[in-house]
Formats: sequence, structure tokens, C-alpha cells
Amino acid sequence: SVRGTAGGEGFSSYRLQAGQGLNPRSWVQIGETGTQPVENGLLAVWNTSASPDGLYALRLLVTRQDNRVETAVLQVTVDNTAPGAQITFPSPTQAIPVADTVLLQASVEDNLGVQRVEWLLDGSLLAESNQAPYAVAWQPIQGNHRLQVRVTDLAGNVSESEIVEFSVK
Repeated sequence: SVRGTAGGEGFSSYRLQAGQGLNPRSWVQIGETGTQPVENGLLAVWNTSASPDGLYALRLLVTRQDNRVETAVLQVTVDNTAPGAQITFPSPTQAIPVADTVLLQASVEDNLGVQRVEWLLDGSLLAESNQAPYAVAWQPIQGNHRLQVRVTDLAGNVSESEIVEFSVK
């Protein structure tokens, strides 16, 4: 959803356009031409799911009754690529001796940035972290366990690691 204001004195219509890159050579209209003023509301819905990741410019063109056109441009980043996550400790089927503290570790990557990493132990939230290195100290409990991390990137894309099954003896 692209929200904003298109109106003012002598308003006639508005168009919202998108172009790829910092200074687009071509523009594509998003939605229909608006004939009613909009104040802090929905201007158009832009489906970016088929758009390549990267920098885009959104251009709002407001036409006045005297045919003057006012333009506003905003740079945005499209990110449809989900982050990646892999548990690096413990390894699958590893038997960990009972200890005071164990450091659970994961490797996390994203093309633009990570917002949150959630540590799920046996299906329940154990901890959250938001900066590298991605690790959490855990007081081990004897028995069999299942560990997974869920990663959310800055664009809201979410992915989960494979579940690692391990035991504490």
C-alpha cells in the first residue's frame, strides 16, 4: 500500500508511478489515475512480488486544473528475498553433556539486514536477538530437544532454519 497526500488548490487528478533505479529511464503507472483528492490516505497498491530486488523511485504526479503538473519523488527499496538461517551449534543428532551453560549458535544472512532472530526450543520461544553474532546462552535440560531459528529481515520477509534434533545427557 502506498499512502500519502494528493490534493490542494486547483486539484484535477494524480498518478503514481514507479521506476527502477536511482534515476529511472522509464516509469510504470501504479493503479488507476485518481480523480479525487487524497489526504494521508491510500494512493495505490503496488504489487512488488514480481519486481527484482533493488532501489526504486516512486513518483507522484499531481495535475492542477490549469494543467500544471507538480511532482514528488521518493526512493524505496524492494526486498522480496527471504533471509537465510542455519544452526551451527549443536549439530544434528549431537549429544551434549550436561553443563552449566551451552552457547546455541546460528549463521544468519540477508541481502539488506536482519530485524530479529527468534530461537525456538522444543516449539517454544527461548530467546530473541537482533545483532550478530547470533547466539544464545542456554542452561541445558537433560533429554531430547528440537532447535530451530526463525529470521525476520528488515522488509518483513521471514524464513526458518531446518530443525536440529539433539540430546543432552
